[in-house]
Amino acid sequence: MNNNIEKDQLRFIIFSPPFQPNVGGVIALYTLARIIDEAGFFCKLFDMNGMNLPNNIFDNYATKAEINEHTVVVYPEVIFGNPLNAKHVVRWILCELGVHCPHDIYTSWGKDDFVYHYSTYNPQKDVKNYNILSPTYLNPALQNHGKSRNGTCHIIRKGHKFHKPLLHIHPSDSLLLDDNLSQEVLIEIFNIKEYLISYDPYSYINFMAALCGCIPIVVPIKETTKKQWLESLFMSISLEQSGQNELKGIAYGLEEVEYARKTLQEVRNQQDIFIQYGKDTVHSFINDMISRLCAKSDLEKLSKNAHILQIVDIFSISQSESSPEDIIKYYSEDFIANFIAKNKDENQQLTGYLKFLFSSQPYFQEIGEADNYCQYLQDSINYLHTSIFKNCDSAFWHEVVNDFVKHTNFIAAYFNERNLKNIYVKRAEILEFFLKLNSHELDYEFAVRPVNRKKIRLGILASHFTPSAETFAYLPVYEYLSRDFEVILYSLNKTGHPLEQYCQLSANSFKLLPQKLLEQVNTIRDDDLDILFIATNVTAATHQICLLAIHKLARTQVTSGGSVVTTGMRNIDYYISGTLSDPSPAAQDHYQEKLVKLEGTAHCFSYGTEEVKLTTPVERDSLGIPEDAVVFISGANYFKTVPELIETWGKIISKVENSVLVLLPFGPNWSNNYPKTKFINHLNSIFSKYGLGTERLIVLDPQPVPDRDDMKEYYKIADIYLDSYPFAGTTSLVEPLQVNLPVIARQGNSFRSAMGAAMVQALDVPDLVADSEESYIQLAIALGSNPELRQEKSAQIKEKMQGNPSFLDSRSYSAKIGSLFQELFSKYLADTMSQNFRLGDINLIIFPDWSQPEDLLYQDLASAISTLTTHPDKSHITLLIDTQNIPDEEADMLLSSLTMNLLMEDDVDITEGPEITLLGKLSDAQWKTLLPRINCRIALATDNESAIAQAKAETLPSSDVDSLIASKLEMMPAF
Repeated sequence: MNNNIEKDQLRFIIFSPPFQPNVGGVIALYTLARIIDEAGFFCKLFDMNGMNLPNNIFDNYATKAEINEHTVVVYPEVIFGNPLNAKHVVRWILCELGVHCPHDIYTSWGKDDFVYHYSTYNPQKDVKNYNILSPTYLNPALQNHGKSRNGTCHIIRKGHKFHKPLLHIHPSDSLLLDDNLSQEVLIEIFNIKEYLISYDPYSYINFMAALCGCIPIVVPIKETTKKQWLESLFMSISLEQSGQNELKGIAYGLEEVEYARKTLQEVRNQQDIFIQYGKDTVHSFINDMISRLCAKSDLEKLSKNAHILQIVDIFSISQSESSPEDIIKYYSEDFIANFIAKNKDENQQLTGYLKFLFSSQPYFQEIGEADNYCQYLQDSINYLHTSIFKNCDSAFWHEVVNDFVKHTNFIAAYFNERNLKNIYVKRAEILEFFLKLNSHELDYEFAVRPVNRKKIRLGILASHFTPSAETFAYLPVYEYLSRDFEVILYSLNKTGHPLEQYCQLSANSFKLLPQKLLEQVNTIRDDDLDILFIATNVTAATHQICLLAIHKLARTQVTSGGSVVTTGMRNIDYYISGTLSDPSPAAQDHYQEKLVKLEGTAHCFSYGTEEVKLTTPVERDSLGIPEDAVVFISGANYFKTVPELIETWGKIISKVENSVLVLLPFGPNWSNNYPKTKFINHLNSIFSKYGLGTERLIVLDPQPVPDRDDMKEYYKIADIYLDSYPFAGTTSLVEPLQVNLPVIARQGNSFRSAMGAAMVQALDVPDLVADSEESYIQLAIALGSNPELRQEKSAQIKEKMQGNPSFLDSRSYSAKIGSLFQELFSKYLADTMSQNFRLGDINLIIFPDWSQPEDLLYQDLASAISTLTTHPDKSHITLLIDTQNIPDEEADMLLSSLTMNLLMEDDVDITEGPEITLLGKLSDAQWKTLLPRINCRIALATDNESAIAQAKAETLPSSDVDSLIASKLEMMPAF
């Protein structure tokens, strides 16, 4: 403990959930912060969710950087552990443990943490035995408007805790006041209702009703007298100090209604006493902390602070620290089920918790936060996944799954270089569980592919085909595909936009999917697709395309870079990347899907019918930028600008004389609601660390939102473009390169951190790609300090861009993708045939002419089969019999008769081999896939030459039956 803290060094941080005007505990936390601030001490709120909402109580928010060894952090009782790693900790028990948190949450607290109570909320506990901290906020709108009154309203709140069982006494027409009603709504209700029946004896709503002239009737706690109840309220101390012994305007039981009515006029005066007492408790708390933390000796601490209770004084607590798993288990089923999901009215608290746990992090502000969040997400989903599948039949956990699907967002997992496969596999399994609960058949057996289908049937599934980064990125997949493909576009929306119409012209057909998920699934399955390409990001939120992708909708399902990480979905078979976009030798470890790589970059963009438009040039002086300044620019989105990246940019600007950084971070692709002022202030605070004034950072938010041509005008005023990391750009790099702007990118080890560098590398312009922060900074400084070097790089980029680079060459990309799709389709056929035809290590084929006399056919077939039964490799042999010019039933009957005769008359044992398969009618594609697996064609006297020619099997090695027994057949490799 630091013995030299001075009073003026002491600071307070109040840790709180986001501001919610209808939550009493949150109001208390914000009121505490305001009173400490008014007392002249440094005090700020730390919003645990980073939302930092404006409000009318107190809105001065802190960052982790403001916490030091002189800081006292006040945590409400629901907080597990010490998330801010504060040296001096106060636990403020706003509600008895076990109501909003586990009853043993204190085991995660430090044994020397100080403990204060708002009240005891327990008639068996006298508030005089505890440190009381009871700031009270009185909404000025709490007034009696003098309106006519009629009827009753009631609240449950924490009534289940105090009344077991909870027996309702309110009239049948009484109005239930939901927990989510704002104070403004409550005030309106309390001004027209005559009575409030309160099952929660400790809710401040009771006093709000009285202040509005509505008589609160507190349902008495069983075996608890009014005196015992009063002694458990913090007000009892102030009542005693003021010489009073009754609460005015409140009835403890129906028999006190008249007393409450007679004393309603005295409620406000009594509340003023309570408010002043609340301030006094805050001042006492401040003095406690001063005397404790500013004491000059241990003896002085003991003499002044014997009354300050600590964890060890109240709870029986072990010395062991809690593991991350323990922290996640804080939200165990017992806690949630027993304390959140007791009744329908309270289920929104579960929804709120899941929103907090898995909703997108608004913005990372500290170094390492993105990595820490990823670990937090991993631990959270590990626990949730385990609990769900351990309790598959639990109605409670079914509700958890429903809320998970509705509210989770995984975007914040992107901003690091960790392997996210485990997170996404578990996410996908939870989504599967949700769909199965809703009677969806996820797996599907496709019928035998029609023999007469000549083309590969390809589906492209997207939420829309209007202008967007995804539409531009996926148009080259099918824009110039060969006629070997039949392309069907599936969309959730149809707008008639020119780009949508162009996309339709690039396909064979366009289908607007129906509204319901099951009908969408059936629509796609009915088209009997060979390949389905998922052309919408399914790794951020759970939307309709995401749920569709969980299903087996085609024989082969594929996605690519729109989903910047693995989908984790078992029904998506392949992820298409590039050798430059996924450079790591261990890249497959990051994917649930089979990773396939195109040569070079994974990305290509096409803008369809886009026409160059007239634009208004952007001038430097209009932005306050000197003409001789070195302008660095980036269009990286707000979410991508993690603290590590901003620090890097600050170092660059500080090292390049007369330089300016221009940002355009508020694009509509990611969000339509950004905390812009807060973000800009944060950027300026980091730049100030490097001695940079606000004039060195310009954050633009042009309106209306600029299109691609407008963005190019902004890039024309710049000298160098800075790509983001660890989440790189792709779409955002096209426009700066099109105006020949040198782009500095950093290559990482994952797809999302290497994709920007891959595009720059595809240009083959040297010295623009870094492999570390230091080399990124040095490249930027070199370009920023050397105008000749910038001109050289710009000229090189111009030359390469005029040559139609691979990421803009849609024709070449379509050809590459088409070849890949044909390979994947052949692989599917091969796997299917290997299974259906029971292919072995050695595969032989015969083409009997079924129009020949039966005795000749019988003789040929019997000779071939009986010979193979004596071959030393018979257990590894599959004999394929072409049956394309005979009905399957006849061929099967003849073969059955033949094998039975061989067994009965010639004593030929075929049980150990060979395997015999009738082929039936095969398509050209199937023959093309099958022939490479065949070792040899057995020549028969009854050969069907036309069938051999039709199958293009003339080039197969052939052998007569007599030569087979002496030959050593080589085993074929698998497909």
